[in-house]
Amino acid sequence: MTYNVLLRKRPKGGYIATALGWPEVAAEAATRAEAIDRIRKAIAGIIAQGELVQVEVPLPQATIQAVYAETFGMFRNDPTFGKFVTAVNTYRRKRNRNGHGRA
Repeated sequence: MTYNVLLRKRPKGGYIATALGWPEVAAEAATRAEAIDRIRKAIAGIIAQGELVQVEVPLPQATIQAVYAETFGMFRNDPTFGKFVTAVNTYRRKRNRNGHGRA
């Protein structure tokens, strides 16, 4: 198998290799080649202690059903709907200016 490893050079010398996706699996060494060898052995050791498996996890169902979802878009072809929305917004703005809006 192939694993992605982040290899970083330390400012004071040496290298750190970290297995991407497994931040707890890392190796330090004086040389690049030695760091790569050590991370390879570290990954192999982890895999030897268990096994890699793929699991299917079903997505959770919505806990609240949107009962109104069936009505979405029902006015999309109604030529008077835009005027209706404008009238409702005008009414709401007028009520809010007069202090009758929601707190």
